Amino acid sequence: MSLDWSTLALQTVNFLVLVWLLQRFLYRPVLAAIDRRRAAATEAAERAAAAERRGLEAEAAWQARTRTLEAEAAERIAAAEAEGQRRAASMLAEARIEADRLTAAARAAIAAERKAAGAALAEHAARVAATLAGRLLAAVAPGVGAAPFLTLLEQRLAALDPAERARFAEGGARVETAPPLSAAEAEAWRRRLAPHLGAVEFVATPELIAGARIASAAAVVEVSWAEALAQARQRMAGDDGTR
Repeated sequence: MSLDWSTLALQTVNFLVLVWLLQRFLYRPVLAAIDRRRAAATEAAERAAAAERRGLEAEAAWQARTRTLEAEAAERIAAAEAEGQRRAASMLAEARIEADRLTAAARAAIAAERKAAGAALAEHAARVAATLAGRLLAAVAPGVGAAPFLTLLEQRLAALDPAERARFAEGGARVETAPPLSAAEAEAWRRRLAPHLGAVEFVATPELIAGARIASAAAVVEVSWAEALAQARQRMAGDDGTR
Protein backbone atom coordinates (compact mmCIF):
# COMPACT_ATOMS: atom_id res chain seq x y z
CA MET A 1 0.00 0.00 0.00
CA SER A 2 1.42 3.30 -1.11
CA LEU A 3 0.78 6.71 0.47
CA ASP A 4 -0.59 9.48 -1.79
CA TRP A 5 1.21 12.54 -0.50
CA SER A 6 -0.67 14.90 -2.65
CA THR A 7 -4.00 13.73 -1.28
CA LEU A 8 -2.66 13.89 2.26
CA ALA A 9 -1.38 17.41 1.71
CA LEU A 10 -4.69 18.49 0.24
CA GLN A 11 -6.63 16.98 3.16
CA THR A 12 -4.28 18.60 5.61
CA VAL A 13 -4.82 21.95 3.95
CA ASN A 14 -8.56 21.40 3.98
CA PHE A 15 -8.43 20.51 7.70
CA LEU A 16 -6.43 23.60 8.53
CA VAL A 17 -8.84 25.76 6.53
CA LEU A 18 -11.75 24.13 8.34
CA VAL A 19 -10.10 24.76 11.72
CA TRP A 20 -9.44 28.37 10.79
CA LEU A 21 -13.00 28.81 9.59
CA LEU A 22 -14.36 27.23 12.76
CA GLN A 23 -12.03 29.39 14.88
CA ARG A 24 -13.02 32.43 12.93
CA PHE A 25 -16.74 32.05 12.52
CA LEU A 26 -17.87 29.61 15.22
CA TYR A 27 -15.59 29.25 18.22
CA ARG A 28 -14.88 32.96 18.74
CA PRO A 29 -18.53 34.05 18.50
CA VAL A 30 -19.50 31.25 20.85
CA LEU A 31 -16.80 32.31 23.33
CA ALA A 32 -17.87 35.95 22.96
CA ALA A 33 -21.49 34.98 23.55
CA ILE A 34 -20.43 32.93 26.57
CA ASP A 35 -18.39 35.88 27.88
CA ARG A 36 -21.33 38.24 27.33
CA ARG A 37 -23.66 35.84 29.12
CA ARG A 38 -21.16 35.43 31.93
CA ALA A 39 -20.79 39.26 32.21
CA ALA A 40 -24.56 39.69 32.14
CA ALA A 41 -24.99 37.03 34.80
CA THR A 42 -22.28 38.65 36.92
CA GLU A 43 -23.88 42.08 36.50
CA ALA A 44 -27.31 40.68 37.38
CA ALA A 45 -25.83 38.96 40.44
CA GLU A 46 -24.16 42.20 41.46
CA ARG A 47 -27.41 44.12 40.95
CA ALA A 48 -29.27 41.50 42.97
CA ALA A 49 -26.65 41.69 45.73
CA ALA A 50 -26.83 45.48 45.68
CA ALA A 51 -30.63 45.32 45.81
CA GLU A 52 -30.41 42.85 48.67
CA ARG A 53 -27.97 45.15 50.51
CA ARG A 54 -30.29 48.10 49.94
CA GLY A 55 -33.19 46.01 51.18
CA LEU A 56 -31.26 44.98 54.29
CA GLU A 57 -30.17 48.58 54.87
CA ALA A 58 -33.75 49.81 54.40
CA GLU A 59 -35.00 47.16 56.83
CA ALA A 60 -32.33 48.09 59.37
CA ALA A 61 -33.18 51.78 58.94
CA TRP A 62 -36.89 51.01 59.32
CA GLN A 63 -36.24 48.97 62.46
CA ALA A 64 -34.04 51.74 63.87
CA ARG A 65 -36.71 54.32 63.03
CA THR A 66 -39.32 52.08 64.62
CA ARG A 67 -37.26 51.80 67.80
CA THR A 68 -36.72 55.56 67.80
CA LEU A 69 -40.45 56.20 67.38
CA GLU A 70 -41.27 53.70 70.11
CA ALA A 71 -38.75 55.37 72.45
CA GLU A 72 -40.15 58.83 71.60
CA ALA A 73 -43.70 57.57 72.14
CA ALA A 74 -42.71 56.06 75.50
CA GLU A 75 -41.03 59.33 76.52
CA ARG A 76 -44.09 61.35 75.46
CA ILE A 77 -46.40 58.99 77.34
CA ALA A 78 -44.20 59.22 80.43
CA ALA A 79 -44.05 63.02 80.10
CA ALA A 80 -47.83 63.19 79.64
CA GLU A 81 -48.37 60.98 82.70
CA ALA A 82 -45.95 63.12 84.74
CA GLU A 83 -47.66 66.30 83.55
CA GLY A 84 -51.04 64.82 84.36
CA GLN A 85 -49.88 63.86 87.84
CA ARG A 86 -48.36 67.32 88.33
CA ARG A 87 -51.56 69.04 87.22
CA ALA A 88 -53.65 66.72 89.38
CA ALA A 89 -51.43 67.47 92.37
CA SER A 90 -51.58 71.21 91.60
CA MET A 91 -55.38 71.10 91.26
CA LEU A 92 -55.62 69.12 94.49
CA ALA A 93 -53.38 71.62 96.28
CA GLU A 94 -55.43 74.53 94.89
CA ALA A 95 -58.63 72.77 95.92
CA ARG A 96 -57.26 72.28 99.43
CA ILE A 97 -56.18 75.92 99.61
CA GLU A 98 -59.61 77.04 98.40
CA ALA A 99 -61.29 74.69 100.86
CA ASP A 100 -59.12 76.06 103.67
CA ARG A 101 -59.91 79.61 102.55
CA LEU A 102 -63.63 78.90 102.45
CA THR A 103 -63.42 77.17 105.83
CA ALA A 104 -61.52 80.11 107.30
CA ALA A 105 -63.99 82.55 105.74
CA ALA A 106 -66.92 80.53 107.08
CA ARG A 107 -65.34 80.41 110.53
CA ALA A 108 -64.62 84.14 110.39
CA ALA A 109 -68.21 84.82 109.29
CA ILE A 110 -69.55 82.61 112.07
CA ALA A 111 -67.27 84.33 114.58
CA ALA A 112 -68.33 87.75 113.28
CA GLU A 113 -71.99 86.78 113.45
CA ARG A 114 -71.49 85.39 116.93
CA LYS A 115 -69.67 88.55 117.98
CA ALA A 116 -72.35 90.74 116.42
CA ALA A 117 -75.07 88.65 118.07
CA GLY A 118 -73.26 88.87 121.42
CA ALA A 119 -72.76 92.62 121.00
CA ALA A 120 -76.41 93.05 120.04
CA LEU A 121 -77.47 90.96 123.01
CA ALA A 122 -75.19 92.92 125.32
CA GLU A 123 -76.47 96.19 123.86
CA HIS A 124 -80.04 95.05 124.34
CA ALA A 125 -79.30 93.90 127.88
CA ALA A 126 -77.56 97.19 128.63
CA ARG A 127 -80.47 99.17 127.23
CA VAL A 128 -82.90 97.15 129.29
CA ALA A 129 -80.69 97.67 132.35
CA ALA A 130 -80.49 101.39 131.66
CA THR A 131 -84.25 101.61 131.27
CA LEU A 132 -84.81 99.67 134.47
CA ALA A 133 -82.23 101.77 136.30
CA GLY A 134 -83.91 104.96 135.14
CA ARG A 135 -87.29 103.73 136.23
CA LEU A 136 -85.88 102.59 139.56
CA LEU A 137 -84.16 105.94 140.11
CA ALA A 138 -87.32 107.85 139.26
CA ALA A 139 -89.33 105.67 141.66
CA VAL A 140 -86.82 105.71 144.53
CA ALA A 141 -85.68 109.36 144.40
CA PRO A 142 -88.32 111.35 142.58
CA GLY A 143 -87.43 114.61 144.35
CA VAL A 144 -83.69 114.56 143.91
CA GLY A 145 -83.78 116.72 140.78
CA ALA A 146 -80.63 118.03 139.06
CA ALA A 147 -79.13 120.05 141.95
CA PRO A 148 -76.50 117.46 142.98
CA PHE A 149 -75.03 117.50 139.47
CA LEU A 150 -74.34 121.27 139.40
CA THR A 151 -71.28 120.88 141.62
CA LEU A 152 -70.02 118.01 139.43
CA LEU A 153 -70.38 120.16 136.32
CA GLU A 154 -68.50 123.02 137.99
CA GLN A 155 -65.68 120.65 138.89
CA ARG A 156 -65.54 119.33 135.32
CA LEU A 157 -65.44 122.86 133.91
CA ALA A 158 -62.81 123.96 136.42
CA ALA A 159 -60.63 121.02 135.37
CA LEU A 160 -60.46 122.37 131.79
CA ASP A 161 -57.50 124.55 130.87
CA PRO A 162 -58.34 128.19 130.05
CA ALA A 163 -58.01 127.68 126.30
CA GLU A 164 -60.42 124.73 126.32
CA ARG A 165 -62.82 126.62 128.55
CA ALA A 166 -62.66 129.63 126.19
CA ARG A 167 -63.42 127.45 123.18
CA PHE A 168 -66.19 125.77 125.14
CA ALA A 169 -67.90 129.12 125.83
CA GLU A 170 -67.66 130.46 122.26
CA GLY A 171 -71.09 131.09 120.78
CA GLY A 172 -72.91 130.33 124.03
CA ALA A 173 -73.73 127.05 125.68
CA ARG A 174 -76.81 124.94 126.23
CA VAL A 175 -77.50 123.38 129.63
CA GLU A 176 -79.65 120.25 129.50
CA THR A 177 -81.14 118.77 132.66
CA ALA A 178 -83.46 115.99 133.69
CA PRO A 179 -85.88 116.81 135.17
CA PRO A 180 -86.47 120.40 133.95
CA LEU A 181 -85.35 123.27 136.18
CA SER A 182 -87.67 125.75 137.82
CA ALA A 183 -87.11 129.45 137.19
CA ALA A 184 -85.33 129.84 140.54
CA GLU A 185 -83.13 126.79 139.90
CA ALA A 186 -82.29 128.05 136.45
CA GLU A 187 -81.27 131.43 137.82
CA ALA A 188 -79.08 129.81 140.50
CA TRP A 189 -77.41 127.61 137.85
CA ARG A 190 -76.86 130.63 135.60
CA ARG A 191 -75.09 132.56 138.35
CA ARG A 192 -72.81 129.64 139.23
CA LEU A 193 -71.97 128.74 135.63
CA ALA A 194 -71.56 132.30 134.33
CA PRO A 195 -67.86 132.54 135.34
CA HIS A 196 -67.13 129.50 133.23
CA LEU A 197 -69.51 129.79 130.28
CA GLY A 198 -70.96 133.21 129.92
CA ALA A 199 -74.46 133.19 128.39
CA VAL A 200 -76.36 129.93 128.73
CA GLU A 201 -79.80 128.58 127.89
CA PHE A 202 -81.61 125.77 129.68
CA VAL A 203 -83.32 122.81 128.03
CA ALA A 204 -85.12 119.84 129.60
CA THR A 205 -83.82 116.46 128.34
CA PRO A 206 -85.64 113.51 129.95
CA GLU A 207 -83.31 111.06 128.17
CA LEU A 208 -80.60 111.96 130.67
CA ILE A 209 -82.66 110.06 133.31
CA ALA A 210 -80.94 112.05 136.03
CA GLY A 211 -78.10 114.55 135.68
CA ALA A 212 -77.06 117.41 133.43
CA ARG A 213 -75.20 118.13 130.23
CA ILE A 214 -73.51 121.27 128.92
CA ALA A 215 -73.14 121.40 125.15
CA SER A 216 -71.59 123.99 122.88
CA ALA A 217 -70.27 124.12 119.36
CA ALA A 218 -66.83 123.14 120.68
CA ALA A 219 -67.45 120.36 123.22
CA VAL A 220 -69.84 118.55 125.55
CA VAL A 221 -69.55 117.99 129.30
CA GLU A 222 -72.00 115.56 130.84
CA VAL A 223 -72.61 114.08 134.28
CA SER A 224 -75.70 111.93 134.21
CA TRP A 225 -77.08 108.50 134.75
CA ALA A 226 -77.52 108.20 130.99
CA GLU A 227 -73.77 108.77 130.47
CA ALA A 228 -72.83 106.27 133.19
CA LEU A 229 -75.21 103.68 131.78
CA ALA A 230 -73.91 104.30 128.25
CA GLN A 231 -70.35 103.73 129.42
CA ALA A 232 -71.44 100.57 131.21
CA ARG A 233 -73.24 99.44 128.06
CA GLN A 234 -70.10 100.04 125.97
CA ARG A 235 -67.98 98.10 128.44
CA MET A 236 -70.49 95.23 128.41
CA ALA A 237 -70.58 95.22 124.62
CA GLY A 238 -66.78 95.39 124.41
CA ASP A 239 -66.26 92.59 126.91
CA ASP A 240 -68.74 90.41 125.08
CA GLY A 241 -67.19 91.15 121.71
CA THR A 242 -63.70 90.23 122.85
CA ARG A 243 -64.66 86.81 124.12
